[in-house]
Amino acid sequence: DIALDADITDVASTYAKAGASIISVLTEPSKFSGSLEDLLSARRAAQKVAESTGKPRPAMLRKDFISRESQIIEARAYGADCILLIVACLTRSQL
Repeated sequence: DIALDADITDVASTYAKAGASIISVLTEPSKFSGSLEDLLSARRAAQKVAESTGKPRPAMLRKDFISRESQIIEARAYGADCILLIVACLTRSQL
């Protein structure tokens, strides 16, 4: 597990204040203890920083094992601007 004691809103706020252009959020629950709620919380925190500082909001990357179109739609619904696709894990028809 990766940084289980980290508060996603604190991390996202810190990155946004530092001028990050993108924030990668693990959403895979089984191996990395991530969640879609983490993604949504990170986006909201980064948006707050953007509004208070005038800096652009960093893009949000959903980091997960994406294999279905529904996961792409889900990612956008929870605030992702982009997703990580691990091409080696996908078939040609999935691409």
